[in-house]
Amino acid sequence: MLDAYFREFPLAGVGVVLALLVATVLAAAALRTGAAAPLRVWWYAAALGSYVAITMVPGAFEAGWRWRSPLGLHVDAPQWDAFVTGIDSRSLNVWIGVLLGVGAVLLALDLRRWWPVVVVLAAPFVAEWWQAVMPTLRDGLSGEDLGDNLYGIVVGAVLGAVGHLCLVWAERRWGTGHV
Repeated sequence: MLDAYFREFPLAGVGVVLALLVATVLAAAALRTGAAAPLRVWWYAAALGSYVAITMVPGAFEAGWRWRSPLGLHVDAPQWDAFVTGIDSRSLNVWIGVLLGVGAVLLALDLRRWWPVVVVLAAPFVAEWWQAVMPTLRDGLSGEDLGDNLYGIVVGAVLGAVGHLCLVWAERRWGTGHV
């Protein structure tokens, strides 16, 4: 599934690589300044940058200017069997949401500021609006994609909160430093 996706949308692969490079630079800056834990900064920047690359970049240059009406918004229940048994476009939306949720909560709890969570919650809405108004090979505004992203973000937020508690516990127990 993923190899077919990146063959169809080669700009997404380039965007993901760039997102990982930018995340690495931001993590290095966080290490130098001590403003936040570098791993948390890297996770957040990598997840958000990869999300932008996967949802906003592909197809924008190949399809020409074609606008799709956002009025066909509909929401279907996520197909959790695909989430468990394999990766399709719906489960990919859930998985990227999980990564976003984990990164946002880990960084927000480290910074003691909630802007990373607000940005991540806004990202699916911005991405769906972008797909609706920009020339793309996609189907425009999709309530299904939006719902899948938000489900993933909520699951990721819970996992991020549990991960944060585990990291704090490990730091107190073994004195591992700023994690």
